[in-house]
Amino acid sequence: MNTAVIAMLLLQPMAGAPDEPLAPIGKWTVNYGTGSCVLSHDFGTVTDPISLTFRPSPLGVDIDLTMIAAGSPAARYRKLNGKLILQPSGRSVESTIDIFGAQVDGQSKTITKLVAMNDVASELRTSTAITIELQDKRRISFAPSGLSAAFAALNTCQASLFQAWGYDPHERDQMITPPKRLGEPGWLLPDDYPKDAIANREHGISIVFYKVTVAGLVTECRTVSSSGSKSLDEATCRAVTKRARYTPAVGLDGKPMEIHQTHRAVWRLPN
Repeated sequence: MNTAVIAMLLLQPMAGAPDEPLAPIGKWTVNYGTGSCVLSHDFGTVTDPISLTFRPSPLGVDIDLTMIAAGSPAARYRKLNGKLILQPSGRSVESTIDIFGAQVDGQSKTITKLVAMNDVASELRTSTAITIELQDKRRISFAPSGLSAAFAALNTCQASLFQAWGYDPHERDQMITPPKRLGEPGWLLPDDYPKDAIANREHGISIVFYKVTVAGLVTECRTVSSSGSKSLDEATCRAVTKRARYTPAVGLDGKPMEIHQTHRAVWRLPN
């Protein structure tokens, strides 16, 4: 993988008008990974930049919206309520926001992450301003430029990714209704964490690729981006194969069809 990028975001009170968006600095970059493609851009100042990142679900419509900022968070991990506000429409969407710390290139960073889903993700691709607001009204805004062209470059990365997996993206041209996940996030349970991985202090993110049958079951699961732990990667496929259920995709003929999907499992060591 060219660059390992973790989806991150720091929210803090900003000087000046609360809705004044940060201007972009530098250029858009697309980071090619073995399990996903990440689009990123720095905002603010050269001396203290904040990175905004977009990581689309490889075979879905959702987008992880994230940002990287300097400093360590007050708590190891927090899950808060918040809003995603998009311009020029002014659309405001309730969202769950994760905030945690990480070491990035040897430096402490604070990470805040949310997921834009379905039509919200589609609107995000053409937004002129993006605002993330926490439940305590702290907010930060960005004014991305050239977003449509940047997402076109991201699509090129995704096509390369699919080729590396041996996946034919034209499979989806035969589909009129996508499969719908059922019962998530209950696919991965605390007891699924392998005892040997806990003993070895192993953690990470495993991305798996699999087929969804006409019955909505998962088969042919394999790892396309490793967590760095064989034990965790294998546990991801076991859990997804055992518990993942879908309403099947519907083809152009109006009948259920087989389709491929991905799942991203985040393994965090228990406290």
